[in-house]
Amino acid sequence: MALLGNLIKRFLDVGEYLEQRPADPVQMQRQTLQRLLARAQHTSFGQYYDFRDILKSPRMVDVFRSKVPLFDYDTMYERWWNMSLNGVENVSWQGRVQYFALSSGTSGAPSKHIPVTEEMTRAMQRGAMKMFFALANFEVSPELFTKSMLMLGGSSELEQQGGYFQGDLSGINANKVPFWLRPYYKPGAEIAAINNWEKRINKIARLAPEWDIGFLVGIPSWLQL
Repeated sequence: MALLGNLIKRFLDVGEYLEQRPADPVQMQRQTLQRLLARAQHTSFGQYYDFRDILKSPRMVDVFRSKVPLFDYDTMYERWWNMSLNGVENVSWQGRVQYFALSSGTSGAPSKHIPVTEEMTRAMQRGAMKMFFALANFEVSPELFTKSMLMLGGSSELEQQGGYFQGDLSGINANKVPFWLRPYYKPGAEIAAINNWEKRINKIARLAPEWDIGFLVGIPSWLQL
């Protein structure tokens, strides 16, 4: 296990080194916008706001700001996302949306359906990996990397509604834990699927003393609960 911990730490050192590329944050944001516009230019949203023309402009950012308005949730849902919810493809992103995160939010509709695409899931996974790589900047014992991760969030039991699944965003992510991470993932798929929060947290509390936990993973509000 000590050898495994050292190997993982060395992997993190290499990963963090590769991430430390000097970059202009403004230029990186511009490149990100350009990439998103290119990917979405053939969607209904992209065609309506003429993403193709925006991409051709030497003043791409300014033209984007002038052409594409800000939307609150209700407006975005009424004009666009409701079509994705009804199975229409290529609305505001390529393909068909198969997952929707439910959020009460702070304003507007009491229950909001937020599209979760495969690209969005991969982006969140990349972000998590970058945070993991950042551990190389701290004095962390290699032994820590042999321990399990306790992930707390919403239930991974999703509700099927016609052609899509809906549930907590953390529950959607729990269904997409990378295969290489599953041996370290606690509380495990069976417990994570328990819908009742009290029952789920009580079962975790009973079994946690048997687990060798090195990391707590989740958004602060879930961890505080």
